[in-house]
Amino acid sequence: MQQLSGARILVAPLDWGLGHAARCVPIVQALLERGAVPVLGAGAGPLALLREEFPSLAYVRIPGVQVRYAKGKSQLWSMARQFPRDGV
Repeated sequence: MQQLSGARILVAPLDWGLGHAARCVPIVQALLERGAVPVLGAGAGPLALLREEFPSLAYVRIPGVQVRYAKGKSQLWSMARQFPRDGV
C-alpha cells in the first residue's frame, strides 16, 4: 500500500445532492490511513456532511453551480451557455 505521507489532497465532491459527499467518506478515510492530509472542498450541504464526519480537517467552501437542462434533444448549447465566463 503506497504511503502519501504529508500529501495535501483536495477532496471536492459534486454538490448535486449528498450522495457524492457520502461516497467520499471512505476515500477520505483511506487517505488518512495512508498519511495524507485531505482538505475538504464543497458547497453548503455536502460540506456539512463531510465536516460532521471529519471535524478536524481543513476545508474550503466551493460554491455549487445550478445546471439547467434543455427541453429539446440536444444539451450541447444549453450547457455551453452555462459555462463560467470569468477569467476567459
